[in-house]
Amino acid sequence: MRKLFSTILATVLVFGAVACGGKSVEQTPTSAPDSSAEPTAVSDPNAGTYNCEKYKCVGDDENAWAEYEGGFVLELKADGTGTSKRNGDEYKIEWKLEGDEFSMDESMEGVSLKLDYSGTLKDGELHIYGGDPENDFTSEYMFKKAN
Repeated sequence: MRKLFSTILATVLVFGAVACGGKSVEQTPTSAPDSSAEPTAVSDPNAGTYNCEKYKCVGDDENAWAEYEGGFVLELKADGTGTSKRNGDEYKIEWKLEGDEFSMDESMEGVSLKLDYSGTLKDGELHIYGGDPENDFTSEYMFKKAN
């Protein structure tokens, strides 16, 4: 009887040691990762929403700053693209920043017109200048980054 009990005990110990030393099992996530989320590895502190606070047209009779009625908002994405929203219309933009020097191209769908802007971006303030190639004036805009 002792031999039988010793054999069973030895067998249980062997199986217990084998079970504890087995392979680790990979855990599968309970939900799939959100593929629509923006990657967090690439971050640009200049990306974000900028609201136009005022503008002026150089070349007009009135050369004074005014509020931009109807709204003018720039959405700058970290990948150098974005949107320009002005007076209820939305346009695609491409932008880049070298030091404080800012440049932006605005494409209007359905129209073969591409507007180029240049200016400065520093400490959340964006000043850009853009001219209308068919008219002899330049517009100056001042944006502030939304919080």
